[in-house]
Amino acid sequence: DGLVLWWNLDESAGASTVLDDTGNKMSGAVNGATLNGSEGSFDGSNDSIDLPLASGPMGAFSVSLWVKNGATGQNQYASVFCNRHPSGGDSFQIDMGDGFRYNGGTKASFGAAPVGTWVHLVVASDGTDTKLYYNGTLAATLTGISNGVFEGFYLGVNRNGNKHFNGSVKDVRLYDREVDISEFYPAP
Repeated sequence: DGLVLWWNLDESAGASTVLDDTGNKMSGAVNGATLNGSEGSFDGSNDSIDLPLASGPMGAFSVSLWVKNGATGQNQYASVFCNRHPSGGDSFQIDMGDGFRYNGGTKASFGAAPVGTWVHLVVASDGTDTKLYYNGTLAATLTGISNGVFEGFYLGVNRNGNKHFNGSVKDVRLYDREVDISEFYPAP
């Protein structure tokens, strides 16, 4: 099914590691983030979850995660998720610019980032074009943009490690293929 990593973030309070539920053993290091058995929470000042990977370009990929904004007025580069590649053509992050925003050379908004409300964000790329989904609805299509280089990733901080997200994240999934949104939202 192409699922490379799945973090439910369901570890108990005080856990220092987030476990990969795929069996691929890609655990993440908890750096100040708070786990409560159902989500990871970030305070906006110095929290993150870090996963270094020994991989290079993926071509087609998808990222799916549930996010809850914790505060208004966050820095536009405060990132929920980033692919940990230094700034440049192969890097991208989901940050707080213009609501939840895809920022990977080309910037496009997913949609609003209401405080205290869970939203589902999906980035799906076929290796050439990238689609952004907000709660199951196509929000944008970026032509000629793939950004499928994964040298690891961060939750809760941007790719430069200096802009932190205030809020919560759960059910983080990374695929080595483009997902179809109907996999998350089947037709009735």
